[in-house]
Amino acid sequence: SYSKFGNHLGRGEKRERVMSVGRVQTPALAMIVNRDIEIENFVPKDHFSITGLFSASGSGALPGNYSPKVTREIIDSAPAGVTWEQSKTPPKNENDDPLERPLYTGKDEVESFKARLLQNADKAYVQKYDESERISHPPKTFDLAEAQSALGNACGISPNLAQTVFEDLYEQGWTSYARTSKSELPNNFYEPEYRNGLFESLKQLPEVSDKASLAQSIHNGENAEIKPFKPEVFTSKQMEHWGIIPTQQVMTQSAFASLTPKKKEKGKSHTKEHMQMAYMLVAKQFIQAMLPPARFASQKVTFAVPVKDMLGHDEAVFVAKGEKLIYPGWMSAFKGTDKKDSSFPAVSKGSQAKVEDVTLKASKTKPPTRYTEVNYPKAMANVGKNVVDPKLRKLLVNSEGIGTPATRKTIIETLIVRGYIEVKKGTLYSTQKGRDVIKNVPKWMSSPETTALWED
Repeated sequence: SYSKFGNHLGRGEKRERVMSVGRVQTPALAMIVNRDIEIENFVPKDHFSITGLFSASGSGALPGNYSPKVTREIIDSAPAGVTWEQSKTPPKNENDDPLERPLYTGKDEVESFKARLLQNADKAYVQKYDESERISHPPKTFDLAEAQSALGNACGISPNLAQTVFEDLYEQGWTSYARTSKSELPNNFYEPEYRNGLFESLKQLPEVSDKASLAQSIHNGENAEIKPFKPEVFTSKQMEHWGIIPTQQVMTQSAFASLTPKKKEKGKSHTKEHMQMAYMLVAKQFIQAMLPPARFASQKVTFAVPVKDMLGHDEAVFVAKGEKLIYPGWMSAFKGTDKKDSSFPAVSKGSQAKVEDVTLKASKTKPPTRYTEVNYPKAMANVGKNVVDPKLRKLLVNSEGIGTPATRKTIIETLIVRGYIEVKKGTLYSTQKGRDVIKNVPKWMSSPETTALWED
């Protein structure tokens, strides 16, 4: 039974004895193996975050983060006291080639920079000041991965069991098709007859009745304060399935109280409480998606100090931001608005400022977190969004990841029964057998990007 895949081939009993590779299971396994190896090989780096406390005319003391401009030329010049690491923020544009981000690791260089700032504290000035309004649209309806994550976090159950719960609600006619990768709704669902049927199905539940009635009054043009508008959740693009929403089947209080599981999951069972929580999550998500966006008044001030900075610029630049909620919209629907007011009095471009203090906070870089039963299906769905290569990312811009909502559940089960991964307290760990597979198959066969392209 031994082969190039290592001496784990042929061990175990029944399904665990089987050795298999596949278009989806192998790159899915590679995600877990590569994450585990990345964590094991991770070497933490000591570094400093640099914050300046600035005062400007009438503004009070404002904390600003050191925010120098980074260019490829600066990175190549290798400034002293600076270590570069790959950016962890996915690019907004598929054509962007993200630059490495600086870590300020040299204690002597950082201390010297602080001294220069304080020695020239009175020479600081306001380089820019901007005010704008930020719109926060409500989250769209659930796709399956988001629904699994939400129910898993709410009830402490696995994604597989969560999927069974949503499938049970669908099969009993309470919610729409569960195995969906989409979070949008088709335009025809906004037609008055259909949308009103959805709202009416929820209005007998005290927990959501008021907000369902509010959303209905807005879109029917019956609200004196808010004009009708078409929510962002609606789209004209063709979709085989759409976001998970309640159906027009009216959920009475007695029906909600008597929800009964009918679908079975191998070796596990869900409860009435799981079904009630899942339905309520879907209902609230749908109602929020139909409410107006929240609006924020945003401020951004850039302070400059005429000293040589850590990257060789002739001026050190610090950015302070403030924000105030001016209209809560959807945010006040079910959780309330606890957004802290961080706004400050306006300042003038070119006005004098002063460095009141400079804070150096020492910290260590942290390894990535391991995949869990809750976040792994979502990571499989979003694999294309975190690709660094701009050419490949452009090809994957519309990718729905590896696998489908219908198959991800069985893929994880396969990895477990093959003995490729283990689950300990909800966290996924690769086994040596799983690592041997990834070590020996061709690189393209274990590439999530390859399978994501094929899936499209």
